[in-house]
Amino acid sequence: MAHTHTKTDKNNKTGRTLLPILAVLAVAAAWLGCTTTAHATQTATVAWSASSDPSVAGYCIYAQADNSTTLIRVDVGKSIKATLDGLKEGMTYTFTVKAYNSAGAESSASNAAKVVVPVPLQLLDPAANGTQRLQYPAAPGHSYEIQASTDLVNWTTLSQTGVATTYAWTVYQDLQSTAFPARYYRLRVH
Repeated sequence: MAHTHTKTDKNNKTGRTLLPILAVLAVAAAWLGCTTTAHATQTATVAWSASSDPSVAGYCIYAQADNSTTLIRVDVGKSIKATLDGLKEGMTYTFTVKAYNSAGAESSASNAAKVVVPVPLQLLDPAANGTQRLQYPAAPGHSYEIQASTDLVNWTTLSQTGVATTYAWTVYQDLQSTAFPARYYRLRVH
């Protein structure tokens, strides 16, 4: 959860909070797909404190992925909680909220809340030779390490990538998977 702060107007003798305080409450994935391709719609639920300023007519959320120039604006009316969807796995998003009055004039931005959308590791159907195939999304600025275990205690690194420069789904084939009776996998993001 992000650090929060309250900003008050120095000329405001009542000490009312003019800017909302923002927090990311949850990030979730809803999987869509089949055996050969994966596609997940990730969502983030954000909430904020209501402004005590009586002139506030509503709120809008701003979201931006790191390394992106696109700023997404979502008007949520008087609600103080919203769910944003269509987020990409592995990407870091920054959220802010602004209050607006009936004329549409917006306040300064709230504190920023950052979240890294979780990266799923998906098992695909085995390859023709019976080896296990794994798939995960690689996001720019991160490297990935696939590890395997037979007891969930001791882990061995199978593959480690360099730092990704573009967003893309990556498939890894564990050529040794047929030699083990049960093998568990995990993905570490660096």
